[in-house]
Amino acid sequence: MGYNFKYTKETVKLFVKPILIEILDVTNWHETCLRIITQTNLTIMNNLFTKYQNAKLRSKEFMKNGQLHRYFETLIEMNNYKKLMIAVIAN
Repeated sequence: MGYNFKYTKETVKLFVKPILIEILDVTNWHETCLRIITQTNLTIMNNLFTKYQNAKLRSKEFMKNGQLHRYFETLIEMNNYKKLMIAVIAN
């Protein structure tokens, strides 16, 4: 004696509709997370770029004034900001 189950439009709607709603909820959740991550990364990148540009301007001033030690320190600072920007882009 086997179990016989006939699919009708009503039974398909009962099974498919909750699954479809669940998939849409998960997709919406992932989209929201991706949007938040993208906005966060954009904010971080803007912040790092501003710091990089400020360090670049300071390094030029130090070079003009002959302060080589401070010039090299700001070059290292610029390099660190550049590495951080690359890391943000990679993620």
